[in-house]
Amino acid sequence: MSDLPSGFESFSASRKSAFLEVQKIAETQPIVGTFCTFVPRELILAAGAAPISLCSGNDEVIAAAETDLPVNFCPLVKSSYGFAKTGKCPHFHFAKLIVGETTCDGKKKMFEYMGQGKPVHVIHLPQMTDEESVAFLANEFRKFARRLEEIFSVTITDEMVAKQISLVNDERRALQDVYRLAKSDPPLLSGKELFVMFNTFTTSIGHEAKLASARVLKEQYSSRPAGAGPRPKRILLTGSPITKATVKVIDAIESAGGSVVYIEGCVGSRPNELLVDEKNPDVYDVLARKYIKIACSCMTPNDGRLQTIGEKIDEYHVDGVVDMGLVACHTFNAESTLLREYVTKTKSTPFIHVETDYSQADFGQLSTRLSAFLEML
Repeated sequence: MSDLPSGFESFSASRKSAFLEVQKIAETQPIVGTFCTFVPRELILAAGAAPISLCSGNDEVIAAAETDLPVNFCPLVKSSYGFAKTGKCPHFHFAKLIVGETTCDGKKKMFEYMGQGKPVHVIHLPQMTDEESVAFLANEFRKFARRLEEIFSVTITDEMVAKQISLVNDERRALQDVYRLAKSDPPLLSGKELFVMFNTFTTSIGHEAKLASARVLKEQYSSRPAGAGPRPKRILLTGSPITKATVKVIDAIESAGGSVVYIEGCVGSRPNELLVDEKNPDVYDVLARKYIKIACSCMTPNDGRLQTIGEKIDEYHVDGVVDMGLVACHTFNAESTLLREYVTKTKSTPFIHVETDYSQADFGQLSTRLSAFLEML
């Protein structure tokens, strides 16, 4: 038990169980902790390590984070850092390497603090999608591969990366097969079920386990009988990352009779819609071309996000778009104006922007606003 944190005995039963589960994995495979979908899982897997998303979806550790970070920081950043600082995240505790990226200024400063206690590698992202940016990102991925080789004393060949590209593509296809069931009318799964599925995929380890989970979910949801009663209003949810703390937005929509049929987000379809080219032998180039198309608001201009949302409004027969921005998530909140204009004028679809944090105190206000929005549709 010596590998467990000093405060282990004070943890809840569920948290103790999570630590013991991750400890068991760490005994056979090194863990690499990630915060963002821009981090290429294919390279971590090629190094023989297990990529796993770190904790960032709870407000219980924010007070601890605010001893180092400003109070008016993004709650996701504060939660991420708070979990690391308090030792309450099993994935962070057992990780041999933390991988960061330069998606936002708050994260960049957070990684500096994290680097005081754990090895941290930061992938520097370009903010445009032209050919020079692709070449820059491919080089960043090569540097990341070299760091993995150094940390884990392994050699990563192009063939090893190509194998993992194929396997991770299979996982994305399996996930697509499930979340695209929401195209049905009425949808075969709820927005809450979509979120749980995406969240489970980002925190689970093992290729076969992911595929098996997707197969079970597809069978479970596709065998459901068609729903009775009035047709729910079909909602596309987009914006800042949805976490356990902000799933309240989905709850507010669906408790008012709506149905979230598409989640255009980091914990959602955003990193899973596009596959990596398996035919081009330049593995770092194809990885860069795939990941640079993730339509994060850190990109400028971020036309890919508008294009994706426009396509999904049509594919999923969307009645309204809900854009959720976290407090102090400046790029997503600023992009909301452009998105509103595109959705309402180009796609002739109703749109609402809501801003929230990790507290549950605003659930009533969110419910009131979103209920009124649904009544308008």
